[in-house]
Amino acid sequence: MRICPKCGLNNPPGTVACNCGYDFKRSVSLVAAGYVCAVLALGFFPPGFGLAAVVIGIVNVTKSKEGHGIAQIVLGVTCGFVGWNIGANIAATGHPW
Repeated sequence: MRICPKCGLNNPPGTVACNCGYDFKRSVSLVAAGYVCAVLALGFFPPGFGLAAVVIGIVNVTKSKEGHGIAQIVLGVTCGFVGWNIGANIAATGHPW
């Protein structure tokens, strides 16, 4: 059984969407996208991917995925900051450390 985090209804296994409109499939893809953006912020355009991870984290918090959302917000800020510093070090010295 899949229990809907929005309304609490028990849905049969394999259900894609609940009667209340909650989309199980989209929820999982947003969680994955937030973590992917946070990791990408370490090496590719840290301000953009870090901000994307934070925004997706906020969306996940509002969609009843509080744990993942808060983790994505923290990771987005942290990885964005670390990625920015790595980029600055590479620009200044030619190597990341």
